Amino acid sequence: MLKDKRLRLLSALTPACNVAADIGTDHGYLGCELLESEKCREVWFTDISPGALAKAQRLAAQKGLEENARFYLGDGAQPLPGAPDAAIISGMGGHTICHILSLGEDKLRGSKLILGANTALKQLRLWLMQNHYTITDEAAVQEADKFYVILCAQDGKMELGEDELTAGPILMKRKDEETKEYFRYRLNGARIALERACVSENADTKNLREEMERWQKLL
Repeated sequence: MLKDKRLRLLSALTPACNVAADIGTDHGYLGCELLESEKCREVWFTDISPGALAKAQRLAAQKGLEENARFYLGDGAQPLPGAPDAAIISGMGGHTICHILSLGEDKLRGSKLILGANTALKQLRLWLMQNHYTITDEAAVQEADKFYVILCAQDGKMELGEDELTAGPILMKRKDEETKEYFRYRLNGARIALERACVSENADTKNLREEMERWQKLL
């Protein structure tokens, strides 16, 4: 069982499939969990760092999972041997995820995507919309004093307004307490940013005010 709540959510949102790609695997915990739970028959582990990939290889060996684990060194999806059924890309900024999806389009276009962006969620949703993906699920989880949002996407069309790009089309429909806490967290962050901007003579506070009002409205 994974101890990290973020990784547990990523695992829960990954569909059962023949082949999953854990892109930017780092320590390999998620990919190994998908194999151990038999949710995925085979997992392709990729990382740009030789050291990180070696850690994942050691973990898979310790758990006796080598038969169904494949390891590829390289940038994003580029070293993958083909198209996985599902691709998990998490633990990095939204702009980096967009870059990986763009460069790896030939490998990832038909895959179900499970994406965990630490920053630039709005930009990631915009990229997905502009590149003919549709968001099928979203969830927020709190780990210590931070919130993480995981979203799932696949081929399709969607049209998102400003509220949906900012807060997430699925999250806006959720009524659970963790999602409400996430919205409060974002509202407080916007309020603090606006307060800091107000003391600067040259700061443009218009966008910050609009963002704060958007989170207030959602709550």
